[in-house]
Amino acid sequence: MKFAKSIEGTGVKVSLNVSAVQLMQAGFVDNFMNIYKRYDLKPGSIGLEVNESLLSATIGENLRKLEFLASSGIDIYLDHFAVESSSLTYLAKLPITAIKIDRVFVNDLGKNRYNTIVSKMITDIASTLGLYTVCEGVETKEQLEELEKNGCNVIQGYLISKAVGEDVARDMIKSFRFNK
Repeated sequence: MKFAKSIEGTGVKVSLNVSAVQLMQAGFVDNFMNIYKRYDLKPGSIGLEVNESLLSATIGENLRKLEFLASSGIDIYLDHFAVESSSLTYLAKLPITAIKIDRVFVNDLGKNRYNTIVSKMITDIASTLGLYTVCEGVETKEQLEELEKNGCNVIQGYLISKAVGEDVARDMIKSFRFNK
């Protein structure tokens, strides 16, 4: 969250993976919100990535926690959508901002008809519901072009950069020109 504060106002948001097990821990939301408030983060500075496959057994209590976090300005991303046992009801129940399209659908994009159709379908569903899509594992310009054609909003992957430290990330953010 310290890093998120240091890049606030740049148009880049920090996302954190949170498991359903972490959400179920007593005090998780309070601890998270205490740190969030300590850094005086603005709404939309942080996104939480929640793996849909871990939610099914604990949807009731986790839903209340996610709704609270969302109402506090935290974006919620449904991670690994359509990889395991997807439920379209999560799209209606969860207070999500985005659907993350897993790299398994991005790998052979444009070459594998199934991956192309599924990624387009997920992007269309997200768009219709007013959500945006984050596509993981983008490594080539061909993948990027296919995802842009499909309407993907945000990409992650080696096409942009391999993992880097905070200082390098800040320098990249400063030098990057965002499409407005």
